[in-house]
Amino acid sequence: MSDSSKLISNAVTEIVDGYTGHVMPSLYSVQPSPFDVPENTPLQVSKAIRTIEAAAAQLSITVASPGHVVLNFQEPACMLVAADAKIADHLLDKPAGVHVDELALKTGVDSDKLSRVLRLLATKHCFTEDPQTTSSVTPDGSAFVRAHGCNLFDYLASPEQQERSEVLLIRDARFQVAMVAWGQVNGRAMLPKVYPWASLPADTIICDVGGGNGHATVPLLKAFPQLKIMVQDLPGVVEQGKEFLNTEITDVALRERVQYVPLDFFNGTPVQDCDFYYVSKSKLAKHDWPNPACQQILDSICRAMSPSSRLLIHELVLQHVVRGSVYDGIFDRAPEPLLPNYGLGNVRPYTQDITMLFMLNGKERTLQEFIDMAARCGLKFLRLWGEGVATPLLEFEKAPPEV
Repeated sequence: MSDSSKLISNAVTEIVDGYTGHVMPSLYSVQPSPFDVPENTPLQVSKAIRTIEAAAAQLSITVASPGHVVLNFQEPACMLVAADAKIADHLLDKPAGVHVDELALKTGVDSDKLSRVLRLLATKHCFTEDPQTTSSVTPDGSAFVRAHGCNLFDYLASPEQQERSEVLLIRDARFQVAMVAWGQVNGRAMLPKVYPWASLPADTIICDVGGGNGHATVPLLKAFPQLKIMVQDLPGVVEQGKEFLNTEITDVALRERVQYVPLDFFNGTPVQDCDFYYVSKSKLAKHDWPNPACQQILDSICRAMSPSSRLLIHELVLQHVVRGSVYDGIFDRAPEPLLPNYGLGNVRPYTQDITMLFMLNGKERTLQEFIDMAARCGLKFLRLWGEGVATPLLEFEKAPPEV
């Protein structure tokens, strides 16, 4: 890696020398640079540019998480949206920018969807972002719903899909394994490290809502055996979870500290008065759902909470691509001159947001969006835990009743 670093440093020196007598281009300028076309570019500058591109990419792929690379295919689709909507044309002669709601009116593209497409492109330096551009996502507006007449989860639960062929059953098993692996990429294994679990008293009850087979909270119990775990999901998933538990924990006494309780969180309420309610992205409990469905989930959890209960949401949290947000002090912000959200070094949450949009009309959310959504359900934001990790924990309590 040090060799790549030296190549980049030497190439930067070559380019700075090549720009003698010219103005160094800015990422925030739409003016052409003197070396945009090959015929105007000195050979040594052209070679230095290629060296930087090659060495930086190779260095990045060497050290980056595979999750940052494997599913990083959303940019071309977003570029097509921006090109078809003529976004660049609408921004001509508008140095102060144009609000996304105005762009939505001019282009006929939904404001929320457009802002998220442009946020990903801003993370890749194609545009700059105004942090005040927020809207709501419309329910059941995904391509999947238009194709099949229902959302993915209702489709998988339909009688036709329940009578699946052996091939589909194999794919289903593969998907379950993939979700466990994707949970690892998303930082599920960080759960024991991002919250002060050791300070909790014996027999503290963690209710894992939509917990799948318990692959997030069962390891938490192994790390902190004073806890008790309550995993809630659909009946069939709960049965799979009991098998998972038997393979994960051989100690019978420890295994008895885990309970599996069936729950459809759209038609029922989690177990009442648990100490903590945990909702994790690796179990598809929130980011796959549009806002009305998410509020229904949070309403259900809030009804189950006691005044002393806490809700922990384990999700990706999107940051704005410009500085000046009221939450800048909460997040780990990149040093100048990098984009404050670390740009390409933190692109996965933004690409995953677009994946959720395309597939399920779901979304990844900013901290303010989480706070606003929770507040509508009677929940108050307390703290973000693990500000430097890929997937932090958001802690909420029941808001005190209004006097």
